[in-house]
Amino acid sequence: MQTLGLPLHHGFLQTPTPPLSTLLVTPKILLSNPKPHPIHKISALAGFSRELKSNSPADTNRGNQDIAQILLKRLAQNLSDRHLLQAGERILVAVSGGQDSICLLWMLSQLQQSWEWKMGVVHCDHQWNPQSSAAQASHVAQVAREMGHDFYQSLPTMDAFGETRARAWRYGVFHGIALRHGYDVVITAHTASDRVETLLHNLFRGTGLQGMQSLTWTRELQVRIPSHKPYKKVRLVRPLLDTTRTELRKLCETLQLPLWPDPSNFSLEINRNRIRHELLPYLRENFASGIDRNLARWVEILHGEESFLHSLCENIRSKAEKSMDHGVMKLDVSIVESLPSALQRRVLKQFIELHTGKSACFDTIERLRLAYGQTNNGNKNVRVSMRGGFEVHLREKMMLLMKKGVPNPQ
Repeated sequence: MQTLGLPLHHGFLQTPTPPLSTLLVTPKILLSNPKPHPIHKISALAGFSRELKSNSPADTNRGNQDIAQILLKRLAQNLSDRHLLQAGERILVAVSGGQDSICLLWMLSQLQQSWEWKMGVVHCDHQWNPQSSAAQASHVAQVAREMGHDFYQSLPTMDAFGETRARAWRYGVFHGIALRHGYDVVITAHTASDRVETLLHNLFRGTGLQGMQSLTWTRELQVRIPSHKPYKKVRLVRPLLDTTRTELRKLCETLQLPLWPDPSNFSLEINRNRIRHELLPYLRENFASGIDRNLARWVEILHGEESFLHSLCENIRSKAEKSMDHGVMKLDVSIVESLPSALQRRVLKQFIELHTGKSACFDTIERLRLAYGQTNNGNKNVRVSMRGGFEVHLREKMMLLMKKGVPNPQ
């Protein structure tokens, strides 16, 4: 999908701006406004730290006053302990203008000097609401300018698309801008709350452990580029996965950060929004008020176990498979059959998905796994069709994966 990547930062760096610690912003939160360029004013009248100390009475507001230091300390510890970022890197922060991304931008800007990062801001304008999206983009551009960061904006060159395609488009934009302008890392503001929503969303769709672990702390964005062999890689980092949306809301209220939430986040026509605005509030009220953090902790446990099982099965698969002529892949069934059924499914799923480039659902893998018995009952050659024009030939103690029409190896 083509995009218009618009680097709008060149004029922003001509005028020096004060460091973020000297910025004070107004408390307004805008959802939408058709008027052109309704930007929150940011002035250098007082620092955030000075504003926090000025609250009174101190006992009443102590919790809110501490939230900034708590979240900053947690973020810095995550970056260090989990090796998410390195000092001196060029980092590109994805900012929509809403609560989570503005909080992330503020916190990273607070740490910027000590970590010696070069920071940029990228905003994707989906054009879902033409009346407000341009003003929203202008708002994010103004915030980036006042914080002294380069700003990049991208617009789709096609009509509005669905949630899944929009997500793929955004990550393509992030990767393209990072490559074009030399950024090492793309950072998004996914939170513990997002992790829980993704968990539930995937669970309702019938996912396995891999889907239930949902968002991970870091992964690589990859795209094939002719001049780079085989890939030019950019890291994607999500440093707020142990921070809830409620905690970020407290930070916004304390610092009066300039927000412009995306109206599409409130549309109940989107499944994920119904989980956020209807299901989770019901679960908090009727089952456990801390369900966000509890489920996010469970997802973190799942992530560790899933990573171990994935590596284990990769090692088994690499020993059990062999490449043959005409692109045919052979899998030693005797090795797979010796495994517990849970590992059998994982090895088969890896084998099929790696060499076909297509996802394989539980029913397909189970049909393949249970087909072993047919070869042991006198049927010398069982065929199972796969997605993408592939088929599997099951022989005694052997599985052959090939494109349809390829000569059958003897």
